[in-house]
Amino acid sequence: MAIPSGIASTHTLTDIANAIRYQNGENRRYQPGEMADAVEALDGTQEKGGMQYAYEAPHFGKMTVLPYTSIANAIRGQNGEMREYKPCEMAQAIRDLEWAKPSKAYALLMYLGDGETKQKLWFIRATEEPQPMSFYNGRPIAAVYSGFEEMIYTSNSQVPWYSKHDDIGEVEFIDDVKPQSCAYWFYMFRYCTSFDLAKLDLSEAQSLAYTFYYCSAATSISLMGKETSFVGNMKYCFYYCSKLETLDVRYMDVGSVTDFTECFRGCSALTDLKGLDTWYVSSLCTTTASMFNGCSKLEKLRLGTWNMTGVGNATYMFQRMSVATEIDMSGLTWGSATTNINSMFNGDGKLVTIYAKAGTALTGATSSTSVFYNCYNLKGGAGSALNNTTSVNSSYIGGSYARIDGYGGLPGYFTTK
Repeated sequence: MAIPSGIASTHTLTDIANAIRYQNGENRRYQPGEMADAVEALDGTQEKGGMQYAYEAPHFGKMTVLPYTSIANAIRGQNGEMREYKPCEMAQAIRDLEWAKPSKAYALLMYLGDGETKQKLWFIRATEEPQPMSFYNGRPIAAVYSGFEEMIYTSNSQVPWYSKHDDIGEVEFIDDVKPQSCAYWFYMFRYCTSFDLAKLDLSEAQSLAYTFYYCSAATSISLMGKETSFVGNMKYCFYYCSKLETLDVRYMDVGSVTDFTECFRGCSALTDLKGLDTWYVSSLCTTTASMFNGCSKLEKLRLGTWNMTGVGNATYMFQRMSVATEIDMSGLTWGSATTNINSMFNGDGKLVTIYAKAGTALTGATSSTSVFYNCYNLKGGAGSALNNTTSVNSSYIGGSYARIDGYGGLPGYFTTK
């Protein structure tokens, strides 16, 4: 079947080409067969105002309907309409194409309201940059920060709002914000009592290091269900959040994290730590030093399926868990890489049971002094006990007892679950 053809006006084709150039800002010429692809490539991000060519002779010529059909299809693909287009209507239809402006993330420091003693830091998205002294949600804006979604900060001083850290009492994500990193974002927000993080998207974040460092006024933080598969660093994440009572980290993906150094250290009010049993820590992890050091109100700690074969440093990992009677690390697999377990369970005498996987032994660690210091109520599964009279004897509190009680016929302080 022959493809229909007819007389085409070069004026009409020039109009269409000019409309395309107007939208994409280019100066190039287009053959009829190239125009549909050029229309499909428009996405609103180009600077408008390309070269507008004048008409050239000849004004008429023979052409099949295929280029026009393709251009019409491309127009409909862009504007979502179902209507037919005559060739003479296509140029205007291309010029009429519009796209929503891409939004950008902004952090707004809001002025104090009546009766308030601290400012608020709100994270929003907008197509136009808000201005200081203008209003957002009925409140005056003190300062505007931008560009942070793409940045990976390596110190607290680089964070644009850090200089206001003592003035901020509330953080809220009003709109979805997707940062490349949250490292140092809320460093030393020591008077901030509220973090509303529901719309913080961590799916592309590479680091949570120092994120809530010394946020010593907040009583509750939730990262429950956050997609964090790219996060590689969580050192000092919740360091000395000393009034934090409830922390929800359920179903976070921490499989890429290599460093948990002092992640929860100094969370001395924490009584409800949700979700560590849902975590999968992979062999990429190299250090858990002082991870729970100073969590002095946690009565029990249960960890999930953690592959610790890459961990070299576990020193002080559970130190000063003053009221903990039970630590369940039965889901942890340890390996020969773990060389430092100094003061790993150094406590205040309440610890009774440490659950571990069958066959667990950390006796090969080369640094293993005071591993069980002050653990004078601790007892292994076969009855081996560290009592008050022997707790001062270094031979009874060192790494040689960091194994399942009775494993290989030798005493230890771990219990198989």
